[in-house]
Amino acid sequence: MINLKIICFFDDVDLSMDVIRICNSRNYDLIFPDFKDFLKEVNDISFGVVIIDMEEPKYHESNLVNTIYKKTYLPIIGYKDKINKKIKEEANEIGCDIIIDKETLKRNLDIIFEQIIKEITNKSKT
Repeated sequence: MINLKIICFFDDVDLSMDVIRICNSRNYDLIFPDFKDFLKEVNDISFGVVIIDMEEPKYHESNLVNTIYKKTYLPIIGYKDKINKKIKEEANEIGCDIIIDKETLKRNLDIIFEQIIKEITNKSKT
């Protein structure tokens, strides 16, 4: 069994509650790292996924996605209130694996986490 760690860079209370519920039911670890020192907390994580609020300027404008992408190789899910083609292209360029609107993310967290575990499991078999 993979011990998935969910690393969150957002301040949304409703989304936090959804993630907490899933983490509790699936026995995933949940981390809300200190923004200033986040690499110390996430650097040694083997199986995890990062969720970032791309609307929040401190996360979006700080090279956070690019830094996580280059230093950890963890899958990165960015979300915004609304998504269009230009936003998707920009997010992919800086290192987001998935860019999704917030409501779709909230509705599909379970499925997304299951798919990530499936992909990790498949890669570890090869």
